[in-house]
Formats: sequence, structure tokens, C-alpha cells
Amino acid sequence: MNPSDTLVPETPADKLARYSACGIIELDASLRVVAINAPLLDWLNIEAKDCVGPDGAGVSFVELARINDEECVQRLRKFVASALAGIPPAALHIRLWGKGRSFITARLLAGEVDLQAPVPTVNVSIIDATEEMDTIRELKAKIAFLQGTVDRSPSALAYFDADLVCRFSNRAHSARYGRVPAGVVGLHLEDILSPALLKDLLPRIARVLSGESLSFEAERQGDNGEHKFFSVRLTPDFDGAHVVGFFAEHNDITDRKMTEDLVFVANQELEEQYQRKALECRQQAEQLAHLALEARDRAQFVVDADGTIVAWPPGAARLFDRSEAACLGRNIEELFVSERSTPLNGDLIRRLPQEDSETVARVSAWGLRSGDRRFWADCSFAPLSCGADERRLFSCVVHDLTESGLLEGMLRSQGRSLQDEVQKQAALLSRINEDFDNFSYLVGHDFRAPLRHIKGYVQLLKESEVVAASSPDLRYVDDIDRLASKMGGMVDALLEYTRLGSETPAFAKVDVGQLIKATVGQFKAQHSNRLIHWEVEPEMPQVRGDPALLGEMFSRLVDNAVKFTAKTAGATIQVGVREGSPGRCVIFIKDNGAGFDAAQAPNLYLLFQRQHHTMDFPGLGTGLAISQRIAQKHGGTIECVAKRDEGCTVYLEIPLWTQQTAAA
Repeated sequence: MNPSDTLVPETPADKLARYSACGIIELDASLRVVAINAPLLDWLNIEAKDCVGPDGAGVSFVELARINDEECVQRLRKFVASALAGIPPAALHIRLWGKGRSFITARLLAGEVDLQAPVPTVNVSIIDATEEMDTIRELKAKIAFLQGTVDRSPSALAYFDADLVCRFSNRAHSARYGRVPAGVVGLHLEDILSPALLKDLLPRIARVLSGESLSFEAERQGDNGEHKFFSVRLTPDFDGAHVVGFFAEHNDITDRKMTEDLVFVANQELEEQYQRKALECRQQAEQLAHLALEARDRAQFVVDADGTIVAWPPGAARLFDRSEAACLGRNIEELFVSERSTPLNGDLIRRLPQEDSETVARVSAWGLRSGDRRFWADCSFAPLSCGADERRLFSCVVHDLTESGLLEGMLRSQGRSLQDEVQKQAALLSRINEDFDNFSYLVGHDFRAPLRHIKGYVQLLKESEVVAASSPDLRYVDDIDRLASKMGGMVDALLEYTRLGSETPAFAKVDVGQLIKATVGQFKAQHSNRLIHWEVEPEMPQVRGDPALLGEMFSRLVDNAVKFTAKTAGATIQVGVREGSPGRCVIFIKDNGAGFDAAQAPNLYLLFQRQHHTMDFPGLGTGLAISQRIAQKHGGTIECVAKRDEGCTVYLEIPLWTQQTAAA
């Protein structure tokens, strides 16, 4: 084959090679083109005459394919030299550029070598591997991102198949056994654990492989004799109805256990101190209450052995609302009636202490104020020393217990009412939680089944003869398929939103810089065809949070910025930090994309609320709503500041990692 098609007629084999599905080129040792077929000419966007130089010889393939990378040129030279030397070279991957800015990622395979020609040549088959290499790069980026994410987790994570062979290990897990992740993957469990530990774990693993999830705490003794405590969680991995492996997660909780012991001892000491202080406070309160009652609801006067009132001080006049003149010389029983509101008939006088007795007599009765107003009285009688006339005298101390009795009854009544109300609210909350669980089950199961049926019937319609490929009805079938997929996405988003409401974050120290770097790297790989200018602040703080939840939140926020700059020339996305309130920081993500109307900003935090039509920007309207819920789980807030067609800035305020937050 000759580029100019003028040297020799083409044979059938030549024609087959020229119009093959792959590119074929014949090169000499200096990488000059001896022959080239039509597919490769099309890929490079050139004509056959472009392959012939002014001297009639073939041009350099390096210049023809615009291979500007010197490393790629050297690899190509070694590839051709190896083939000409009779050593089949391995496949070579390089980029070949056409006249425009387009390129293909080509896989070069060495073929037949012609050593009889004046200039030895080699036939090279060229396959377009652009999509394959892009897929491989994207897959490697995702795997690297996932591995990097779990490697930053303080938890030791691993996955074992049903044969107990390790298929995944993060850095924390492999480090516990003095290895790197690659050194653990592929090992059997018995090659990782000690025989004693394996014997203890195998019964639990058998239960997990039967479909049961287990969580437990274990104490282990290290090589140095130091005791360690671990929390272990084993979760089965189902493939349909069968368990094909299990996930293992364990965390070192030695520090937590030690802290719990210290806190327990400290709590005991505090409890003892509290009890002592509470007793002192109660005693002081009782003394103060006693003094207050004495000052307001207590009175003292003097009677003789016959019950005649011989002294009536101002306190008694205030309590009974009777003057001294109205009471002196009257019998004490005129001031009281029995519990049944009947006259005492000498019962009170008979209660007075006997002669030479030092005991105190106590009587309860209704006291009578002026105007026939009553109060419940507690009376104490104590003997006094005899006067000059040798009469026996008694001190009578009267306490008004009416208000305290009414208050006690009111408190008992309110206590019963409050208890009833608490029980009602608890029952109502229980019903609400039950309804919520039923709703989540309904959404997660009952909604999904009809959607699967709809999509299945749509697929059957597409494959049937009822709706032909050219039929206008196919558009309606595609709309049904699209809307069913959208509803399925909304159901998944709703379940994710409700799951976050009940999930408790696993707080740890999180390096925001590493998390942002990994997130941005993922989006760079996913959108390598876009020209986005990224400005990421190099120094980012460490915060208190759940690494997985924060990673999901940053991924959603960055995804919004990437999505809404899709139609912006010179797209720019900034990620930075600024000082927040004490103990907190503010991380912002700013873009120069489509923005939105600031008056509608509050609606963005509601699930499925959007500011742009799906024809302009895809999505379900869940990013900010789910991000807001994750921020609230961390005690943080999210605020959006934007103008239409002028971009948007999302501000996330979140607690920093400090010794205080670590203890919390």
C-alpha cells in the first residue's frame, strides 16, 4: 500500500486492509509512513496526499498524528524497533490528533514485518480505544476516591466473601495487623487473625453468614500485655436471598472505656456531693419555710388551766382578726370548733398537759376569725411556770395550715393532670412514629413495586410490534419511561431524606481540606471535557463531624456548582473558609453560574423544590434539602446568597474540632 495510490495496483488483501474497521499503517524504523488505510485517514482528518512529502517519500507519522509528547514519541520508537527486531512488543496506548483539536486514544498492535523490502517495515494495527480508556480512567478515579475516603475513616473496615477471603481492607484495618491494604486483600481470615481470636469469632461469623447482623464489644490483650477494648459490627451482604459475604467494622474504644470509668467514678463523687448539698439545702429551706410560717401564719397566746385567755399579743390578734379587748377573759373554746364544725364542749381543755407534766399537747381544729371566717389550725399547748398567784398557765401556739393544705391539694391535682398529659403526648408521639415508619415502608416498598412494573411494561411496549420505532406513539412511551425513572429517583431521595432524620452521626475529627480535595478531584475526572477554573483554598480547618455524611454533603454542594455553571463561559468554582462564631468556621462554595432569585431562597431547603426547569438543568431538587439536614445533624447551618445569572454562594457554618468538642 502506498499513500499516493500511484505506485502499484491494490490487491484484494490491500483493499481489505485499506477499508478495515481498524486503522492500519506501515512504518519504517524512522517512523515514516510507507502505507496507510482509509479508516486511519478519517480518524486523523487527513487525505492520502498529506502522507507524502515534497520528495515523494512518506512523512513522519509523529508529525502526521501530531504526537507532541516526547515520552510518547520514544515509546513509539521502542515499539517499532522491537517489532523490527523480531520481539513482539506489548500493546501501546498513545493519543493521535487530527487537523482539528479532536484526538483519539489509540491502541497500537504490531503486525507483519517486511524485512525483505529495501527499507524494513512493520504493519501496525490501530484501534480506537478512546471510550475504553476514558471509562478506565473514570473507574480508577472513582475507586481511588472511594479507597481514599474509607482510608481516612478512623474505623477499621473490611469485606470478606462467604469463603472468608478478604476482598477489601482500608488503611486502619490493615494497619492493625502490621500490613498495608494490598497485603491483606486475598488472605484467608485464618491467615490474618490469631488462632485464639479466630476460635472466638467463628461462631459469630457463622450467624452473620446465616443473615444475622451482630454488634458487640470485646476486650483483647496486646503483645505488650496492654488490654484494649473494641466495638465490632458484622453485617451480612445479601445477593438477593443469599448471603455472599459480610462487612466487618471495628473501632478501638479503649480511650472511651477509660473515660467512661473516670466519668463513672467522678459521677459517683459528684452524686455524693450533690446528696450532701441537697440535704443541706433542704434543711435550710425547711428552716426558712418554718421562719416564714412563723412570721405570717403563726401566733402565740397564753391561757390558764380553765382555758381562759390571759394574754393576747398582736400576732394572735392578726391571725384570728380579733382585738385584745374582744378576747381577754374569754374561753379558748369559743375560738375553735371541731373538725365536724361542732362545739368542743371542753374537749380542748381536757387536752391541756397535766400538772407537773413537761409534755406538749397537740390539737387540730377549725379556728374562727371575725365574721365567722374559718381556717384550719394546728394547736400546740406547753406548760409555763406558775405566776405569782400560783395559777397554772399554758402557752398556746397556733399554726394556720389552710393555705398549705390547699396548695398541697392543688399540686396533687396538677401533678395528676400533668402526668395524664404526658401520657397522652407520649401515646401521640408513639402513634406519629408508627405512622412515620409505616409511611417509610410504604414509600420504600409499595411505591417501588408499581414503578418496576411500569418500567417493565414500557420496555415490553418498546420491544413489541404495537409501537414501532417510527411510530409517534413511541414518544409517549419514552415520556412514561422517563417520568417513572424520575419518580423512582424521588422515592430514593425521600427515603434518603427520612433516613438522615433518624441517623446518628459517628463524630470524629475530619480534615475538610482532604475531603474537599477528594471531592473536587472526583468532579474533575467526571467532567474532564469541561473547562472549569477551580480555586480551592489550600489551608482548611479540622471539624467535628461524620466523615461519610460530610463527604456526601460536600459532594452534593459541589455537584450543584458544577451543574449550574454548565452554560457559563469561563466557569469558576471557589472553595474557601472564613472565621465563624466562637468555636465554629464557615466553609463557602461559590460559583458564577445561573444563580436564582434571592426572594425564593427559603424554598430551596424544601425537598423537590427547584428554581430552574429540568430542561435547563437536570435534577430533582434534593441537593440543598439533604445537605441542610446533614448540616443540622452536625449542629451547623447552611445559607445561600445568590442573584439570577450572577452565580450563587453557599455558606456552611460547622463546629471546629477542639478538645471540648472531642469530649462532647
